Amino acid sequence: MFPHRNPDFYAATIGGLGLTGLIGWATLRLKPIVSRMIDYEGIQFHGIDEFLDLTNQSKDIEYTVSWIDWRSNGRNFAAVSSCRATTPPEETNSNPSSKPKLVFPFDAPGLLLNHLSVSLFNTAYFHKQIHKRVVSLQDYEPFFYPLDKILHWNRMYGKRGFLQFQYVIPWEHAKEGTIAILHEIAKSGLASFLVVLKVFVTSLPPA
Repeated sequence: MFPHRNPDFYAATIGGLGLTGLIGWATLRLKPIVSRMIDYEGIQFHGIDEFLDLTNQSKDIEYTVSWIDWRSNGRNFAAVSSCRATTPPEETNSNPSSKPKLVFPFDAPGLLLNHLSVSLFNTAYFHKQIHKRVVSLQDYEPFFYPLDKILHWNRMYGKRGFLQFQYVIPWEHAKEGTIAILHEIAKSGLASFLVVLKVFVTSLPPA
């Protein structure tokens, strides 16, 4: 889609929240896996500067995701960074977990989502990891699909559901851009249970 061909559609797609646009073709490159097991590393950090430093140190790690506390506006937030690397076949021996999953049994009332509950959740989520750095060998599901531990987790958001917002910032503006967006979120008065930061490897500066 080009701006000079369909300007109205083009403008709508920019602010379309993923609901507009047309995929004409796609090419996928698949990567074989050797087991269900992954090398997991969880790191607690404070502040956007420490996050950027950790990101630069993790260039060779295949999958990273960081959870942040949106209330801090990027100045003093506390967060947990998780990293995944492939594990050699000889070190793996895993079967899917047979533990029964929790079930969220009802549509939560809208009043349940408020600043107090969000604050409590963010605090508990950060402190669930006792040590600053944790390294373990674990099944891939908790890392890639953490919400799937609870069946019907979407019902926690009530009948109205939730809206997901995503954005991309060039690496050279990562710090000021992230702080500005977190500030706008906090200023809006809206509460979000989950805010994450991810880095596209190709956007990192050269070593």
